[in-house]
Amino acid sequence: IVHRDVKPDNVFLLTRRGKDFIKVVDFGISKAMRPEDEAGNSPRLTQTGMVLGTPLYMSPEQARGDENLDHRIDVYALGVILYEMVTGEVPFRGSNYLSILSQVINEEPRAPRDLRPDLSVELESVIMKALAKDRDDRYASTEELADDLSVLMTVDGLTTGRARITAQKYRKKLQGRSGLRVLAWAAGIAVLAAAVVFTVRSMMGGK
Repeated sequence: IVHRDVKPDNVFLLTRRGKDFIKVVDFGISKAMRPEDEAGNSPRLTQTGMVLGTPLYMSPEQARGDENLDHRIDVYALGVILYEMVTGEVPFRGSNYLSILSQVINEEPRAPRDLRPDLSVELESVIMKALAKDRDDRYASTEELADDLSVLMTVDGLTTGRARITAQKYRKKLQGRSGLRVLAWAAGIAVLAAAVVFTVRSMMGGK
């Protein structure tokens, strides 16, 4: 089942037999998929250009109205919920629906540790992997996400400690991208500065 509208309003915390129990509700826009559907043989989850869901918890591909959506849109929504649980903020805010969708599609969320420095690097990595713009960079399943969180809870890695989790590789990948982005900006600024100097000298002569 691809829920397509996972958000706090649709996640209820109950008690059953003395234990916490999570109940997911409101499957009004959900879609059932068979195993063979995930290989690309499924009917479309949306009509072309149709956007379904709540923008604050919507994945980039869902916000664009892409045709071939899959269960990873729910993984993204869980990432938003995790982000909000530990920071008190959602990754993106805006004055209107379109403003939020634009940020979801084009901007990277602020790192959770910027808002709450006591969080562990590992927990931040888990959240950021769930929020990856490219769904291939996200957790492939909710089971993988749950496994990493279970490891962190076992070693008290939510705010302290160091645990081996699958998201560590993703964090390194993000850091590499950040470094390349800085180099690209630096190169662009250098080219622009050289162009300005050349233009001024050509027009005014001398120094």
